[in-house]
Amino acid sequence: MGYYNLMGGKSPLQGHFKYGDISEIGFVTMPFMGRESHFAAFFTTSGDVAYSMYVGREKHKLIESAKEKFLALQQKYKA
Repeated sequence: MGYYNLMGGKSPLQGHFKYGDISEIGFVTMPFMGRESHFAAFFTTSGDVAYSMYVGREKHKLIESAKEKFLALQQKYKA
């Protein structure tokens, strides 16, 4: 029905979005509540964020291995 589902297995990542409405994916780095934050944002054709996935934290600190992989993807797809 035009939706992409993220779910199942052992992954904590779950949800769905209408993939026909997605026009861009951005790898965003910006502070959130005064802390370093990194996330992938799925933007709609109207510029709204339809879905976002954040680099995880353990004990309030970014998971370093996830941060490194995110930054590598951000660099690879930098416009």
